[in-house]
Amino acid sequence: MKIRWILGSRWSGTVALACLGLCMTGTVLAREKAQTERLAHQESYDQFIVRYKEGTATASSDNLLRSSIDRAAARLSNALGKSVSASKVRRMSGSSDVIRTSRLLDRVEAAMLMRQFAEDPDVVHVEPDLTISALADTNDPYFTAQWHLQGGVAANGTNAKFAWDTAIGTGIVIAIIDSGFTAHPDLDPARIVPGYDFITNTVIAKDGNGRDSDASDPGSYSQGIILECPSELFCNTLGDSTWHGTRVAGVAAATGNNGYGGAGVAYGAKLMSVRVLGKGGRGKLSDLVDAIKWAGGVAAAGLPPLPAVANRPKVINLSLGFSTATACSVELQNAINLAYAQGVTVVAAAGNSSSLSDSEPAKCENVISVAATNNLGDRSDFSSYADWITIAAPGGQGYDGDADDILTTSNSGWDGPIAPNFYEAAGTSMSAPQVSGAVAILLSHAAARGNCGLSPLQIRSLLMNGARPFPVAQPADKKIGAGILDISHSLFEISRVCDVMIPPNP
Repeated sequence: MKIRWILGSRWSGTVALACLGLCMTGTVLAREKAQTERLAHQESYDQFIVRYKEGTATASSDNLLRSSIDRAAARLSNALGKSVSASKVRRMSGSSDVIRTSRLLDRVEAAMLMRQFAEDPDVVHVEPDLTISALADTNDPYFTAQWHLQGGVAANGTNAKFAWDTAIGTGIVIAIIDSGFTAHPDLDPARIVPGYDFITNTVIAKDGNGRDSDASDPGSYSQGIILECPSELFCNTLGDSTWHGTRVAGVAAATGNNGYGGAGVAYGAKLMSVRVLGKGGRGKLSDLVDAIKWAGGVAAAGLPPLPAVANRPKVINLSLGFSTATACSVELQNAINLAYAQGVTVVAAAGNSSSLSDSEPAKCENVISVAATNNLGDRSDFSSYADWITIAAPGGQGYDGDADDILTTSNSGWDGPIAPNFYEAAGTSMSAPQVSGAVAILLSHAAARGNCGLSPLQIRSLLMNGARPFPVAQPADKKIGAGILDISHSLFEISRVCDVMIPPNP
């Protein structure tokens, strides 16, 4: 009643102006104390630095500090409509405290929390506890030539270099189902887990035997149609060895920061070689089906014993395929579904036909299918397209050896392996392992934050939601997915897919 009487009196204008001035001053002070402009440096936040006035009760009392933190977190929770808690990590020098939230906050949420802290009259300022890193990229001499790893719209790369501040795929195994690997300094043996050679036909295998535990690549050199071949399908390609599996492996996870060569997308991940392609770069569907099941953690009669649990892949890369005018093979789809049910994400190249894709396994269900873009962000000339393609990633322009292509690990041998080298390769075969590397980075980040159990479906959502729009509008009848792979943005999207809980303080 008293307030109504005052506001209704002749003094109401003066009081209202005074109140307005005080309210504006408080708001301005709160904004000045909350240094939200520093939120432009990252895309997600879980730690903040809050400085309280020296000599105040809050600065000297743990109970009052706890109340201040709880009050700010509760106000944020009410505003968001979902729970967010916060706790003190430690006291810094002076009277500043490091505060950690129970989950990652995006920029808007972080700004809201900072302003809630700033409303406390005992708070001097609050700022995000930013991630710091050495002011350098990897020390690999060829890194600057790997445009596909660079960030920013102008580069049209995958933003991998910025994602590395958060995760590099540590502990995640990527199975490269391909032609096998060759020894290379940028494919660290310490990060290669035992694989398997699934090629049944000894002639096509080119290593003198059938299935065994040696999944290295003896070379795919073919002299054309020869009598030993079981059919023209295998040996009608005349050409030198391509070291396809070695190249794919290098794109996915070549060692970074070793002062040599280049870097892979997930250079902290582990690699597994699973061999299904032999002479002429060819193989059989039946071998591929078994390989997917085994790499996918499916125990079945006729398959070798499963890898040790720590060595089981969470990602399968398929930079291979074949064209059909029908739906996905029943056997192939079943193998993919079984791996999917084990929580394994399957990534496949969409094809290089420069036409509507009909490639398996890319068109199968439960597969992340990948088209290719060039360094302008447009569809690569060779890349297949289709409505069902999930995402695009850099694949070069189509002429192996061009600087615009994807620099990766290789070998100089024309028949068998001789000396390791590097090669600039093109194709959706080079695009797919970038997505596989991105999956490894997402999984390793989730695990480090307190594994929220990212499923293959959630991984798909993260990749698509994080994808960067094409700088060149794509024709409606030539779709190549949700956009260009952007690993840094997909990392940010993790907080939207599931609240990644932070482990307790040690």
